[in-house]
Parts: sequence; C-alpha cells; structure tokens
Amino acid sequence: MEKVSASSLLDRFWNGVLPVDPRLIAEGLGMKVVPLTDGDVKKGLSGALHWHTPAGATQPQLYCRYNALTESRERQRFTIAHEIGHYASGHMADGRTLFRDTTETFTGRVHQPEEVEANRFAAELLMPESLVNSAITHHGVKTVQDLASRFGVSASAMRWRLVNLGLLSST
Repeated sequence: MEKVSASSLLDRFWNGVLPVDPRLIAEGLGMKVVPLTDGDVKKGLSGALHWHTPAGATQPQLYCRYNALTESRERQRFTIAHEIGHYASGHMADGRTLFRDTTETFTGRVHQPEEVEANRFAAELLMPESLVNSAITHHGVKTVQDLASRFGVSASAMRWRLVNLGLLSST
C-alpha cells in the first residue's frame, strides 16, 4: 500500500462519531481485526499485523491483532490504530508479511523509526488535531483526563498528543 495519512483514512472510513473507532477503519481497509491468542499474550505481544491465507481461501487476508485479555479498552484501541499505522505508512511494502509489537513498542522505550511512525499515526487517527483543538476551545473540555475520555484513549496517550501539538508543556 502507498503511504496514506491518518486524515485521509478518517475522511474515507470514519463515521464522524467520537471516539474514533479504529476497527471501522481497519475493516474499511480490508483487514480482519481479531484478538491475539492466549499464547501470543503470554509471549509478551500487544499487537500484530500479518498476512494469512485462511483454509479454503485463494488470497491472503491481512489480520490486525490486539491483546483483549490483559489490556485496557483504550490500549486495545491504540494498538489497532498503531497496526493500521504500520500498514498505512507503507511498512508492509517490499514483501514484509509480519509486524509483532510488544508492550515496549507503545511505551516509548523502542525508538525504531517504524514504531515511532506507527505511534504517531495512531495518535493522529484517534486524536485528530482539529478535533482536539475544538474540544478545548469550543466544548470547554479542560483536563487531560476529560479529553482522554472524550477520545477513548489513556491519559498518558492524550498527554503526549497535547505535548506534540504544542498545547501542553512536557515538563
């Protein structure tokens, strides 16, 4: 897939209701969104994106997987958006068939450019700049926690988004 922005995917697949539902976008892209297995979670996986040809099928299907066993709903949503980010950023090009993401991928402890880009994409998808600004200026949402609740993300993810948008100091 050619590189595609989060805003263009929102324009194509988002129903306009907050919080943004990353499953709708993944499914719009033709992905099958399914939970990781218990075994994958025990191995430390938080998410994965991979091609698989189901039994009886002639074409491979792109699977977006997330941890539904031990992670919060907000983390699950961010993981799905992150995996969409890998695909939309062209990381599956050149024959790559698999991305596996661990908890460290989402905490900022991993500084691989593809992971940083997928995290940034997920933030842009779930917390679009114009809607964050509108929530603050037109809807009177003032606290990080209230914004996080409105957008269906963790307070930590919202804090980082506000810092990256220049709306909150990092100190």
